[in-house]
Amino acid sequence: MHLLTLRRCLPLLALAIAGLALPAAPARAQDPTPAESRPPAVDFKRLIPLLPTAPSGWAIVGKPRGNTLQLGAYGMANVEAEFKKDAGGIEAKVEIFDYALQKDTLNSMISGWNFSNESTEGWQKSMKVDGFPGFETWEEEGKKFETFVAVAGRFWVHVQVTGEPVEDARRWVRAVDFKRLEGLK
Repeated sequence: MHLLTLRRCLPLLALAIAGLALPAAPARAQDPTPAESRPPAVDFKRLIPLLPTAPSGWAIVGKPRGNTLQLGAYGMANVEAEFKKDAGGIEAKVEIFDYALQKDTLNSMISGWNFSNESTEGWQKSMKVDGFPGFETWEEEGKKFETFVAVAGRFWVHVQVTGEPVEDARRWVRAVDFKRLEGLK
C-alpha cells in the first residue's frame, strides 16, 4: 500500500504551523481562532472521490493515494491521482490538500498571487476558478502546465499536466468539483 510519505507532509505542516510558508499576510487576514478549536482535517477517504476520473484516451496510474496527518491541534490531509495519456510522455497529476482551516497560511500564499509574468520560456499569472483564487504557470519547454487553487480558506488544489497544450491541460482543472470541495467540513 502506497501512502503519501511523512517526509512530504511534515515540511508542509511545519511551515503551516510556523507561519513561514510566505511572508505574513496583513493582520486582517490572520485567523484569530485558537488552533485547539479548529476542526480536524477532512479524512482523506472523503477527498478521494473528488479527484477526477481518467477522460477518454487517458488511464489512471495505479490507485488514488491519500493520507491524513494530525499533529496535536494541527492537521492536514492530502490525496493525489496520476494519469497517463496513450501518447508517450503526456502525464497529469491532481492533488487536493486540506490544511484544516489554517486560513492564515493559505491567505499568506494567496497574497503573493496577484501578479503576472510572461517571458520567452512561459508565463505565470493569477486567475479564478469558479470564483476561487488561483495561480497558473506554463513552461514552453516540455509543455508543463500547473495550477494552484485555494478553496474555502482550507483546501489547496494542485493540477500539473505535462505534454499537452494549455487548453487541454485546463480541462483537468475544470474536472475538479470545487463547489463540492467547498462544502466539505
